[in-house]
Amino acid sequence: ILLDIARGLAACHDAGVVHRALWPEHVILETTPGAGDSMARLTGLGLGFTAELLDDSPAPALAGSLAPEVVQGGAFTPASDLYAFGSLVAAALLGRPVFMGSPDRVLRAQVEQAPEGLDELRSKGGLAGSLAALAQRCLHKEPTARYPSATALVLALEALVGSVRRGAVAPARLGWRLLLAAAMAGAVLPTLLL
Repeated sequence: ILLDIARGLAACHDAGVVHRALWPEHVILETTPGAGDSMARLTGLGLGFTAELLDDSPAPALAGSLAPEVVQGGAFTPASDLYAFGSLVAAALLGRPVFMGSPDRVLRAQVEQAPEGLDELRSKGGLAGSLAALAQRCLHKEPTARYPSATALVLALEALVGSVRRGAVAPARLGWRLLLAAAMAGAVLPTLLL
């Protein structure tokens, strides 16, 4: 599912489109009848969610997907979409948003703080550790330190999937975190790690 989302971002970026609003509610899962396979599709392209809209937003936690440069008044770019992708992955791994609190606190944390909890997951290794490392790179405060493109992110995820299939990386066992993520995001986030 994460690979589908990354491929969707890459297709957007290749077409010159910045998504600008990547959060769980804009990931639709489609299941092929009889096959049981799910495919993720991106919706909500270019909604232009900005810090000024937070006061009127029904879900202020969505502020957590805004890249630091956007919070500081910069433009939405492919790099800000990669930050939002990292926020999505981190929330699924941690079972909670990367930064929590009032919208003002979340926005301030986006600019000033490193995500908590990912270092611990990364140190455990396995799929969760590899995904934590990927999320940390996407969540880097400096846009140029993130993946250079969504295509590069796709390649990293494809390599990780290959490592899991070869047995070089142990599958994740996230248990309670997935249940909490389901409660947080309407059962979308837990399936992101399948």
